[in-house]
Amino acid sequence: MELFKEYPFIKEIPVFWGDMDSFRHVNNVVYFRWFEIARIAYFENLKAFRPLPDINVGPILVKTSAKYLKAISYPDTVSVGVKSVFYSEEKIEQIYAIMSHRKNVICTEGNATIFGYNYKAMKRAPIPQDVLKAIERIETQGDES
Repeated sequence: MELFKEYPFIKEIPVFWGDMDSFRHVNNVVYFRWFEIARIAYFENLKAFRPLPDINVGPILVKTSAKYLKAISYPDTVSVGVKSVFYSEEKIEQIYAIMSHRKNVICTEGNATIFGYNYKAMKRAPIPQDVLKAIERIETQGDES
């Protein structure tokens, strides 16, 4: 997909009627849910972060934002591209792009900062090396799913 050539991971998501607000376009909060769905699918694809309670250290979202370029409405399907543009033991910085299949254009761009978090100790923790290696693989070789 040419629009996503710089994104190594893409998640397709249907747009539901209930995603729209009274102005007949997808409500702004839904875009953040789509970012989350794609982010979790990206991490699941890494096979490094596992769901609670199987892990001590996992990802925690610290900051996120969106830039709305074009409205999306039902019926449609979107593809969400995910790219980790920076990753270290300290944090992961990701960018996102949401493309409307009906319009065939990027409608929203976003970003997020993610820290490692020790859910048992309830405090920030370094991002594990196996996670960083898995991110390096997906970012250099593409989606492995």
